[in-house]
Amino acid sequence: MNVGMCIERVRESASCRNGEDAELLVRAVLGALAPLVPWPAAARLARELPAEWIDALRSARFDDAAGRAVFETRLAGVGVRLDRGVSVLRALARHLDGRARHALAVGLPEELRAPVLAA
Repeated sequence: MNVGMCIERVRESASCRNGEDAELLVRAVLGALAPLVPWPAAARLARELPAEWIDALRSARFDDAAGRAVFETRLAGVGVRLDRGVSVLRALARHLDGRARHALAVGLPEELRAPVLAA
């Protein structure tokens, strides 16, 4: 994965001021997604994503009952609108290889899977 290109895509699509803001946004979104991503999927993503991003993704324990409401609540808790969160996930999906993209899809709430993976 080309992290620089992914950050640039996030910066553009989520209207971030600079690359640092885009990276912080990526970490916030992955942190919000953390309870929805099972350990095997996180391990698969760890092969592609920077360690700081994986730390965010592993910041909460997996909760099999978590869904879109949990994701949206966690996003709101860090001041991120859902549309910006989806922009980040869409940018990530575009830059992941097939296996990692599938691992990301596993954690996505079903209603967000198609919009994100249609990237």
